[in-house]
Amino acid sequence: MNGFHVQEDTVGLPHYEPPPRFVPLHQRRGHPDYDNDLSLYLMRSVRFQRTNSPLGFQIRGGLEHKCPIFVSMVTSDSSAQRAGMKPGDMILSVNGTNFANVTLSEAVDVLKQAENLEIRLKFFPYAYDKTYSKE
Repeated sequence: MNGFHVQEDTVGLPHYEPPPRFVPLHQRRGHPDYDNDLSLYLMRSVRFQRTNSPLGFQIRGGLEHKCPIFVSMVTSDSSAQRAGMKPGDMILSVNGTNFANVTLSEAVDVLKQAENLEIRLKFFPYAYDKTYSKE
């Protein structure tokens, strides 16, 4: 032995997620792992007016959870559903108020105060699925 001591450092690596299984090109249209319709992920705006009933959607996320604000549930036959909102939509802004760095309670306050809503959304299911454990 030469008198040198080698200490091995261990580095924690993130959990490995294997890629989706290969799907031939002619079978990818409409396939949940390989749909190439990127228009689903474009930024869009929805507009609707508050009525006496609830808005028709729930949100989760926020600065305190280190993630954006997401639509987590949309009530059937609500104004939100008719406007095209769906779970996995990331809320970018409401009536010009940027939602990039807001807490959940701040987001709720903005939504409660508005009568006419213009919501900028972007469907981002991958980040939505990572917001909370589904256990």
